[in-house]
Amino acid sequence: MPASSPRARRNGRENRAFNPVRHLCQTCHRVLRNLSGLTKHIHTFHARPHGHTLPTHGAATDNEANVTVRPLDDGPQHQGLKDGRLYHLVHPTMNGRPCDSQGRFLEDPTSQPSCRTESATSDWSPFASRLQFETADFLFQRARMSQGNIDHLLELWAASLIPYGALPPFASVSHMLETIDSIPFGDAPWTSFKVRYTGDLPSNPPPWMTAEYEVSHRDPLVCVRNMLANPD
Repeated sequence: MPASSPRARRNGRENRAFNPVRHLCQTCHRVLRNLSGLTKHIHTFHARPHGHTLPTHGAATDNEANVTVRPLDDGPQHQGLKDGRLYHLVHPTMNGRPCDSQGRFLEDPTSQPSCRTESATSDWSPFASRLQFETADFLFQRARMSQGNIDHLLELWAASLIPYGALPPFASVSHMLETIDSIPFGDAPWTSFKVRYTGDLPSNPPPWMTAEYEVSHRDPLVCVRNMLANPD
């Protein structure tokens, strides 16, 4: 049967020309059959996210104009690198300069912090003496006496010491609690606060809109300070 017969044209197999594959993705080297498939593949798998265009080398932005660039003149030079290949980019504020606990920059950035030393056995800070510490530990931690009873006990204690011209360990329960709160050691205390929905209420509000919730948390700054101060 001739190749130009109607049946051959309907089947479309005998006279179909071979279409060579010649569309190669330059990124992943995948071969695509046509140009539209290559375009769809690039947009699907290799599209650049919006807002991340590459900057040109010619114009400098306002932020780049404030960045200080200076040659690197300290440290060993790497073999094979020409002069000027290494440089510092210093941020105006985020520059990583060493500072003390108060945020003051150190005069000598290479200086090491002093080692933590254990307190002497006779140091009862912030308590004035061992008697003051033992009294607070007994009343607050062991007996868990009420504030009114502690004040009454301290008044009796002070009255018994009048003939000797002495004073009790604490003047009042407030004095004792302030001393306990000034202890700089130990775990981060838990604090809590209550929250509730304060927006407009519908005619039949759900229970969560009228309920009150208590949130307990620890100060992250205190937790990090305790971790850094731990010698272990």
